[in-house]
Amino acid sequence: GLVGSEMCIRDSSGREKELNEFDSLLEKLPEPRILWIEGERGTGKTALLNRLRIKALSKGINAKEATAGELYRLLNEKNLNEEPLILLLDDISSPSELTGIFKENAAAIRISPVIIAISVNGKAPGIEELSDITTILTLSSLNKKDIEFILDKNFPHLENKKELISFLLERTEGN
Repeated sequence: GLVGSEMCIRDSSGREKELNEFDSLLEKLPEPRILWIEGERGTGKTALLNRLRIKALSKGINAKEATAGELYRLLNEKNLNEEPLILLLDDISSPSELTGIFKENAAAIRISPVIIAISVNGKAPGIEELSDITTILTLSSLNKKDIEFILDKNFPHLENKKELISFLLERTEGN
């Protein structure tokens, strides 16, 4: 299944910059990448991981959810060096555990056609050994302009747009 249960409408979720960055990483496969998606709780990290998975699958690239333990097992079994693979680790509560796994398996990651996408609340940790293949995307809450853009793209003939924008800002706190 998809990470979480959130789905976005069409391709106009207000996260075009992040989706374009992911497209760029997909085009560079088999080059390995670690993609941290950082941000406060509720900023859309899980929704973005879902979108990344859909993009990868639509291009014929295997994408699957994983836990830190599964990632560790895959790296130690050397099961990442054949077909391109996207691994999605959502809402990691202990990023330091992952940094240890990444440091220990840096050589295996470097020879694998893999993108490891991780969402984390707050800031992503730095991993000096892999900084050259690490990308960090920082999500922030959507503002009024972002919400208006999303509504215009998805519902071009909306009548009570101002009221809906106010409602969405209030109810979602910009998420």
